[in-house]
Amino acid sequence: MASAILLRNCLKAVTCGVQQGGVQVQTAHMLHTTDPNSILSSLWMRLLGVINQVYSYRIKEVGPDRACAEWLVKNGGAVRWVGSPNHTETDFNRLPQNLGLKIEEIICDEAVVLPNGFGYLAGLKHVKKFTLHKCTFASDSMLSYLSCHLTDSLEHLQISSCPRITQSGLDQLEQLKKLQSLLLFDLKRIEGKSACVEQLKKKLPSECQIDFTDEPKPK
Repeated sequence: MASAILLRNCLKAVTCGVQQGGVQVQTAHMLHTTDPNSILSSLWMRLLGVINQVYSYRIKEVGPDRACAEWLVKNGGAVRWVGSPNHTETDFNRLPQNLGLKIEEIICDEAVVLPNGFGYLAGLKHVKKFTLHKCTFASDSMLSYLSCHLTDSLEHLQISSCPRITQSGLDQLEQLKKLQSLLLFDLKRIEGKSACVEQLKKKLPSECQIDFTDEPKPK
């Protein structure tokens, strides 16, 4: 069901991108291959690239917070607005019409987000909490964008079960000037939890509590 919804969103994004002149359609010969799995994989990645593309016209129309919320929800993420700590937006069709709302929390839990989509974080001024969990395409460059765009607001960050994240990526979080807590677990490419924490302590604010733990058990 989730894959079907995401595919539908991808196709919508392709249509929108073509209408706005933002999508370049590749010639058919680029898809010629004897491996059908390769074709499907290539097509899937192209669709994901489109749905994660930053459309500047949309940011101008509705503002950075609304445009970012649309991108996140379309890709399986969620947001919470300032002043609404108990309500999570997960349905694109039910996003409020109030364009003055500001994002306070971003939840990427199994969301299909790509690094280029993190350009939507530019212009956000109120994001205090960010969760990046079980995101297959999460990469070190993604953390670089996150650190750059949310440097003056982010206070709480969770990075977990993201198989591509390395120590180099975590080191780029040093720009987060207001970070108070960092929760890490199930990061396969990080060797030595204690050494990782000690290195991060040298880069992050002194008051930041760093917890690199075993994967928490379900409550």
